[in-house]
Amino acid sequence: MRTILRYVIAFTCLLFFTFPAHTATTPSSPVKMHVQAVLTKLASMKVKELQQLTGRKLTLKEKLGFSILKHQVKKGNGGRMAELFVKRILTKNDPVTKKHGKKAEETSKGQTALVFGIIGLVLLIAGLFIPYVIIGSLVASILAIVLGSVAKKENPSDTKASTAKLLGWITLGLIALLIIAVAVALSAWGWG
Repeated sequence: MRTILRYVIAFTCLLFFTFPAHTATTPSSPVKMHVQAVLTKLASMKVKELQQLTGRKLTLKEKLGFSILKHQVKKGNGGRMAELFVKRILTKNDPVTKKHGKKAEETSKGQTALVFGIIGLVLLIAGLFIPYVIIGSLVASILAIVLGSVAKKENPSDTKASTAKLLGWITLGLIALLIIAVAVALSAWGWG
């Protein structure tokens, strides 16, 4: 039901905000009255009501944008801004957008890979002081490479996935150099 309501609001807002100003010549036209009713409802909404309507919690950026939009609508010049705001809010967690665009899923895979890459590098640095942490660094860097490759196959323009792969390979290279340095040091001391 919420999804249907979101589509109805988005359709009406997008439909009526896209008409040029010169097409509505009379102030009593039904289109202008409907647009004004939608804008009035939007200007009187609270953030919690909008969150309930969209079915998700708004980000700080969206909350600020909503308050600016309400102010613009109250002043009487929020048409294009309202259209952009409604489009952004209603399509952010839309199952249709996820199904066809796959933007949110690809970004989360790339972001997960990037997190593993950063964790791998941090654990490598910590492993210089705590020896067994390097094993965790090895696992995290391999996961960063694998997840980054999967995300990169799905979306070749995903920069987070590219960065994750790069961090993973750098971490693996540093681990290899560290193992070689330890082996050389041990052989120099006569342990090898």
